[in-house]
Amino acid sequence: MLDYKSGTYESIVITDGIDPDQCYIDKAVELIGSKELLLDDLGYFKQEAMMDVSEKGSYFISRYNHKTGLYIQTEDNLVHFDIAQELKNSIERCIDFCEFGVWFSKNERQLKIRLIAERVPEDIATERHRKANKTANKTAKKKGRTPTERHLFLLGWNLYVTNIESEILNGRFARLLYSLRWQIELVFKSWKSYSGLTEIKGKRPERIECFMYGRLILLTIMAFMSNGIRRHLWNTKKREASFMKIIRHFQVKASKALSKITNSLSFADFMFTEFLDACRLCPMELRKRPSTLQKIRMIGNVLS
Repeated sequence: MLDYKSGTYESIVITDGIDPDQCYIDKAVELIGSKELLLDDLGYFKQEAMMDVSEKGSYFISRYNHKTGLYIQTEDNLVHFDIAQELKNSIERCIDFCEFGVWFSKNERQLKIRLIAERVPEDIATERHRKANKTANKTAKKKGRTPTERHLFLLGWNLYVTNIESEILNGRFARLLYSLRWQIELVFKSWKSYSGLTEIKGKRPERIECFMYGRLILLTIMAFMSNGIRRHLWNTKKREASFMKIIRHFQVKASKALSKITNSLSFADFMFTEFLDACRLCPMELRKRPSTLQKIRMIGNVLS
């Protein structure tokens, strides 16, 4: 759990590899405070969790799970909302962006939400179809599942659900705001790419466990350091730090860090020196295309 505005990690948890992501979402909801925004991956999609977030007076933005039923309000009750048909109607009217006021309904609980739909370019839709078919080919022999025509059609759209009122968040900014979730993906990418976790030597369980725990300790330290560096660099120079540069910087210093870790004073002095060096050496490259953070600053405070 990363608090993006402060740059602090509120929770780092080790779970069994066979546990689905949904097992953690209830814990994440407990950590959310009032008027905060929860961004999570589609794997954490759970209607009850979103209802809990809303009841706490907080907000969420999530990609829409195509298997989840949606409803619209009639005079007497809720009736099924056919999202695929509505989007097909939008295409006929040459509309590539639309949103709908719909409802979640689960275990006698109901929540009104906004469904935001943005059509993607044809090449992106084609790539999504390819990946969906590739995944289906791997599971078809075991479970006999293949992508439905409805699923493939919906892959041609970016679909988001949120409880943020339109007065607070313009629907066209939903994708931009949701893209901040990628910061978590960068953490995992850095762990996989620069820590050597896929190249473990030896066969003794004790050696492997020592290696894994040592690397996880180092990765956790780097994760906490990186966000402090990003805050300091922005507060002092109004520059964004490159997360991947920071990780590579500390990866090079890993051996020296481990040699000092048994002496707390020496280790603290070393980390402070490397903190300042990283602030100097790891700013993000200046570019013409604005970053996600710069785009959000351009539109002001999306959430007040």
